[in-house]
Amino acid sequence: MARILYLHRDPSFAQFIRDDLEILSRSHDVTDVRAEGTFKASAKLARAAARADLIYVWWGDLVGVGGLTLALLRSKPSVLVTGGYDIADVPEIRYGLKYHRVRKHLPPLALRLATRVLANSDSARSEVVRNYGIDASRIDVVPHGFDIDRYVASAKKERRVLTVGLISRPYIPYKGLRTFVEAARLLPDVPFVHAGPSAGDGALEELKTMAPKNVSFLGFLPTEELLRQLRISLVYAQLSAHEGFGMALAEAMLSGATPVATDRGAIPEVAGDVCRYVPYGDAAGTANGISAALEEPRGAAARARIAELFPMSRRREGVLRLVDEALQTLRQR
Repeated sequence: MARILYLHRDPSFAQFIRDDLEILSRSHDVTDVRAEGTFKASAKLARAAARADLIYVWWGDLVGVGGLTLALLRSKPSVLVTGGYDIADVPEIRYGLKYHRVRKHLPPLALRLATRVLANSDSARSEVVRNYGIDASRIDVVPHGFDIDRYVASAKKERRVLTVGLISRPYIPYKGLRTFVEAARLLPDVPFVHAGPSAGDGALEELKTMAPKNVSFLGFLPTEELLRQLRISLVYAQLSAHEGFGMALAEAMLSGATPVATDRGAIPEVAGDVCRYVPYGDAAGTANGISAALEEPRGAAARARIAELFPMSRRREGVLRLVDEALQTLRQR
């Protein structure tokens, strides 16, 4: 059993952050540190780094570079999990840290500091290799996993379209939210539902102004209610400009929803040939794809695909193997 410092900056403590924490905690002595920028958090980080055998870091951003630098200074192995905003490159909406004047230098530094790099999808690994010149042999792909029994497909689906995620100004183009409401205008008899919190930056009000009457914004939902929304929806829309994996998409498919999505990033890895693919930013094309999905649902096939390809056991085995291999570098010194 090794002592592991588990470092992240996620204030919402997303499910996938909790998943890896639980996986590691079952086999190792894990100290969970959320980088909050306070003196107390910094002191906890320093103490945990001093006693850790390995540092496990989420994302190649400022927090990631900080944790990986601590590992290097203390001659300890590290694992960097990547595959999101840190390594994305979407020039049409300038999405990704590479478009930040100062922070663009962080991902390549983090990738070079890490002992091992864990990418959440083949697409993410390709982005790392293509955009940052990292040798593919240093990157292990371990896709996210799901507790299959947690998601139930309802026998009676409602003829509606659901999408899930944060509402913020950057997310309007990133998640294709404008396309979502514009497609709703072309299908006035079909309810379109958005579930997810607002960042409070005026984006929600902007979307409400342009949205027709058949669009509902539910806001933040407790877990059980969100699962119910996934369960009862016939179609799920993922209209993103980029996805490092597509957690909500996979959860919707496990809940028996038929996916309508762009082919950006890792979406094809997740949705496969079950999905109705639509062009990014094309409201008419999206409406046509949704109409087809409503008429010919593929919910059973969608659930079967995720259950087969992305069980939690696959994530567990991959994470533990990668950590053990990184620890071997410590034992060999």
